[in-house]
Amino acid sequence: MSSFQQHRFLFPAALLLTLAAPEARAQPTPSASASAPSAPTASASPPPEAPPPPPPEASSSAEPPPPEAPPPPPPPPPPPPEPITPKPAPAPRLTLFQAQTSASLAMVFPGYTVGASVRGGGGVYGSSLGRGNPFVTGYRYVERGGVISGLVVGGLFYLLGATAAAMPDSTTTTTSSYLRTNNRGETERVIETRRTATYNNPARNAAALKASEEGAKALVAYRQQAFELDVYTRDWFGSGLGDARGYRMNFLFTVYSHERFFVETGFGFGDVSAIVPGKDILVEEKYIGMPVRVIVPWGPFYAQAALDLNFRGLDFGLLADDDIEYRDVDGRPMRVDPVRPIPFSLSVHAMLWRLALSAGVETARPWTGQFGYFATAGARF
Repeated sequence: MSSFQQHRFLFPAALLLTLAAPEARAQPTPSASASAPSAPTASASPPPEAPPPPPPEASSSAEPPPPEAPPPPPPPPPPPPEPITPKPAPAPRLTLFQAQTSASLAMVFPGYTVGASVRGGGGVYGSSLGRGNPFVTGYRYVERGGVISGLVVGGLFYLLGATAAAMPDSTTTTTSSYLRTNNRGETERVIETRRTATYNNPARNAAALKASEEGAKALVAYRQQAFELDVYTRDWFGSGLGDARGYRMNFLFTVYSHERFFVETGFGFGDVSAIVPGKDILVEEKYIGMPVRVIVPWGPFYAQAALDLNFRGLDFGLLADDDIEYRDVDGRPMRVDPVRPIPFSLSVHAMLWRLALSAGVETARPWTGQFGYFATAGARF
């Protein structure tokens, strides 16, 4: 090959090397960048942030962290609203006739009955000799919700309380004697006795007196009380009927009240003498004791079981005097038949507006088979 041809091929190769030389100078080699880093330019990106240091590892000897508290339970749901119940219809108002015909209301509200009564057979005034029984007639007064029983019982209660409060705590008795000459010139010995009362606690006595006063006021103001009075005569309404004279009264208080029945008790006393018809026998009944009543109302009626516990008859005649006593009655000598009965009776009563009626049976000596009857009629106010 000639030199011209060699130069013809070398010239393009030198031109290519010349054009590629600036690019090779602009891109440094890896060894040059590692040994001498170039200075940062304005367009260079910021250096990356350093990663956070790793958390320190817990040592094996440190205590474990406390367990987390459980979350509180959710609140209970509100209770459902109560159903609204309609108001009951008001009870129909009683008329005056209905109110005065109800036995239950008659036991509660004040009322007064004035009437007459008859008794016969071997009841409370029957003879214990078994030779007949008197026919007893009289007048009857009954008060309910009044003040008679309260005044009488309250007055007795206050009297007993005042007597107890006035009693001294202790009493000292001293006795002395001396000689003196009387008007006849005789010498006589005179003995004098002196008693000295000592009150150690006046405040206690005053408190007892006040308590008795308050109790008496409460008894007077108590409205559930009743009073029964029977007055017997031998001339009933001027007809000459009747074999007995005397009285009997009971003061009663309601001690238990239920919607179906009432229980009453109190105290009473009486003195009645009755003549057995056609016989010279005078039945003498004396009574002081405690009456008990059990009343069951039903509409205009009420049933009653009554027991008069006569304290003077608790011996059932075992301590009676064997001597026979005679007494002059209306110019006739009569044998006295003393009786101290504990009568038991069952009766039915009717409250019919202004009219009060009752009828029942009674006995004072059921073991002898003696039974009697009684009936009453009266006007209510």
